[in-house]
Amino acid sequence: MPIRTPHVLLLLAAVGVTRLVQSERHQHQRNHIALTALHTDWLGVLVDNPELAEAWAPEGADIEQWKRHLHLNRQLCGLALRHRLGAIGGAGLRFVADSVMEREVGRSYWKTYGTFRQKEAAGDPAAMAFHTALQDAYVAACPDTEPTGY
Repeated sequence: MPIRTPHVLLLLAAVGVTRLVQSERHQHQRNHIALTALHTDWLGVLVDNPELAEAWAPEGADIEQWKRHLHLNRQLCGLALRHRLGAIGGAGLRFVADSVMEREVGRSYWKTYGTFRQKEAAGDPAAMAFHTALQDAYVAACPDTEPTGY
């Protein structure tokens, strides 16, 4: 049975649409990679430059603790990108979140900035899942903490 022209055109259209969807997805991923790189570079500048770290620190903040939080924020940005790109998820994401909250700096950071990060992530399913894993790990590490979240 020969293939008819309308079938060929339909097949080509389906291939074209699939290619456009993939291209859009990859562009979206490249945008996230670029934005994460800019953000982590800026965090690195703050960590490495005490004068800038002091200038951008919240009023009354302990500068050394602020720098530790900046460093952790930088790590979290990389982990969030790995999650967004599908490199970590499920049990791996829970393991990473638990590992962050095993450390005092992770718990201190989340206690101070967790609510802010969750609000910032609202409406972004990948970011919300990442932050929910961190919040769950924080609550597990600090059982007397009231859960917050979405």
